[in-house]
Amino acid sequence: MSWIDKNENMLHNEIQEKVYMDEINCFFIFVDSKKNIIKINKESADLEVNIKENHSTLPKNVLLNMIQNQKKNMHNVSFLYKHAFSYLFDYNHDDVIFFIENDKDFEPSMKEIPLMDNIRIPPSIYIFHDINCLYFFFEESYQNMKPILKIHDIKKIIPSKRVTIKLSNNTKSRTRKNNL
Repeated sequence: MSWIDKNENMLHNEIQEKVYMDEINCFFIFVDSKKNIIKINKESADLEVNIKENHSTLPKNVLLNMIQNQKKNMHNVSFLYKHAFSYLFDYNHDDVIFFIENDKDFEPSMKEIPLMDNIRIPPSIYIFHDINCLYFFFEESYQNMKPILKIHDIKKIIPSKRVTIKLSNNTKSRTRKNNL
């Protein structure tokens, strides 16, 4: 739905109905070992609308591809996925009127979401579509780092060798064995 269509729909309808979302903003937040945010990436994800079950869905295969692409974009540093949260405003028209008339603040519903499932996004009022989003947190990892020094057992470094030296005289041949 274009921006003009959305705004015309909002202007011509006095009562705002909940509408299925067709896309959602995803924020990928990368945190270093000192717990400082070093980068935030934003990507828009297309949602599949499921009218029968009354929600939109972000399929897990699309989600996993987005996460892998974000991790690849962080060159020279390894990050591990830690958490995902949905930040959604799930209010009806009457709730919005109540908050406006009573000068109250809207409180979004922030919930941790599992990574291995499809993410379900309930329908919401159009004015909240741009605010609804998903957050993904990554932390810097040192698991792939190899130690600089390798400490070995000295006996394994210098194995015992057997050396054979053959001495020959015209008539006699002798073999001498040296052990190191």
